[in-house]
Amino acid sequence: MRNREFDQSLHIDIESLQKYSNTRLGRELYGLPRSTVIALKHGMTSGLVEIKDISAALDMGVRTLQRRLALYDRTFSEMRDLARFSLAVELLLNTKDRMESISTSLGFTDRTSFTNNFRRQSGLPPTQFRKKYCSIR
Repeated sequence: MRNREFDQSLHIDIESLQKYSNTRLGRELYGLPRSTVIALKHGMTSGLVEIKDISAALDMGVRTLQRRLALYDRTFSEMRDLARFSLAVELLLNTKDRMESISTSLGFTDRTSFTNNFRRQSGLPPTQFRKKYCSIR
């Protein structure tokens, strides 16, 4: 059983990490960028992460999606990175899935690409992140 101090520090760290993932580009996500990230997270579970798939899910053309994201000073690549990172954090904290499985489900070609991307965004490789923050053993 965890102690209260650990629970409190875990909550603060996870809260900070979630805030970081939502504001990594300096702004809260709202409107179309938020909808795009949500659609990407849903698409990642079924392998649909291309802009044509997401624009169709949002009921608009590819170019329209690009133009509308630009109105928020965002790009589709940035939204895909945020969705991948957010989903990676969820999978690392809430499942016992192997790194290979997580990297594949997020659309990475191999575990090394996933590890490098995750480390770049969080400062920790995914295995260390899981050991540090995960309550599922």
